[in-house]
Amino acid sequence: IYNFNDTIVYVTEGKEGINVNRVLLDDIKNPKDSLASVDVSLSEEDEEELDVNFLSIDEKILHNQDSLIAQLQNSNSRYNFNFDAYEITGIEPETNISQFKNNVNYNGYKLKFTSPDSKVIQRGRLKTGTTVEFIKNGEIVNSFTCIVSGDVSGSGNINSNSIKKVFGYLLGKEELEEKYIKAGDINKDGILDTLDLLLLK
Repeated sequence: IYNFNDTIVYVTEGKEGINVNRVLLDDIKNPKDSLASVDVSLSEEDEEELDVNFLSIDEKILHNQDSLIAQLQNSNSRYNFNFDAYEITGIEPETNISQFKNNVNYNGYKLKFTSPDSKVIQRGRLKTGTTVEFIKNGEIVNSFTCIVSGDVSGSGNINSNSIKKVFGYLLGKEELEEKYIKAGDINKDGILDTLDLLLLK
């Protein structure tokens, strides 16, 4: 699957040959209604050329990702970017989008923030579960999930609800998603336990 600015293109193999499909992003209301498909039969040479073209796209994506990794690792950001789990840690409670941008070297990229309830936001607090997309030339290079220290409730700060959730989790009465367990692990020992609960208070 490849994203060409306003169109997603994907290729499947059918009985009659190669099917080239596209989804027009601007027209998406119901994805099933916006699918357009073109059936083409390709020669071996054409298939090889198609593979080469897609390979060049893969190489471009990997190059952009490597460039972003180097840029973030060489910056003096106070945040930790995990390129294996695609998470950002080291975010203090009450950190807002403006403060985050001031502490990240994102030169050459546009940042897109999406709240845990899937709403695009431009201001306000970062919450555990907020996603940050690094976009270059209209393409998403990387997307990260924010882990706000102590924010177990997804509010962007530490409040009584966070404490109740951790307490319930320790008693076995509350289930927490992995991102909230990581947010509640205040002492960063990889375990959400009573010591973290005391630190939350």
